[in-house]
Amino acid sequence: MSVEVTANENWARGLAASWLPGEKFRWELYSECLAGALAPSLPWLDLGCGPSDFIAEHGNRASPAVGVDLQRHRPPPGLFVTARLEELPFPAGFAGTLSLRFVLEHIERPGRLWDECRRLLAPGGRIVIITTNRRSPFVALARLLPGRLRERIISRVFDVGREEIFPACHRWNTPGCLAAPPAGFELERIEFVEALDWTRRTLFLGQLLLAKITRPRSLRKFRSNVLAVYRRAED
Repeated sequence: MSVEVTANENWARGLAASWLPGEKFRWELYSECLAGALAPSLPWLDLGCGPSDFIAEHGNRASPAVGVDLQRHRPPPGLFVTARLEELPFPAGFAGTLSLRFVLEHIERPGRLWDECRRLLAPGGRIVIITTNRRSPFVALARLLPGRLRERIISRVFDVGREEIFPACHRWNTPGCLAAPPAGFELERIEFVEALDWTRRTLFLGQLLLAKITRPRSLRKFRSNVLAVYRRAED
């Protein structure tokens, strides 16, 4: 990490702590919820795992930890399975924990994914989801842009290749839908969180301003991300 990037991050984190004391942001809160949902004696499936960064960080908290995706991004840090998320090659009740990190917004038929998650989870198991919020001004603006322009912006801002950008359907990505899971699941926790880019000042300031404006509980449903934890109901 360069000296300039480190200086920018230190400045940004200091300003965020001053403007929003005690606030937890996207990855910090997600890691906390994920760690709380994992059990050392139960399997964890990270669905749509991408480069498996979270398997590398939290894999020792489950047995086993398995990354699942349509494509292998690089040699994974642990077990990896190539599969469609709606048709997973695991027996019923296999997993103690499932996680979906920026996956739900890309699913055209989320009902099928929910059914598969219910099949895979053991009773009492948990699913941790973080996804985009269709009610966010940033997300709403992005949805208005032409597809190629949106891909170009996403590729530059998030430093990802075009092949890693998938169409966003947002079939389930509203606060109301995420707060009311389908039959077989019970909502344990839902949080509306903002993502802060610690290294690019212009983007960071826009995100920080939105986080500040939406700090009141009544306005949090307009934040960019939704994090939810669900429990698989007993049969």
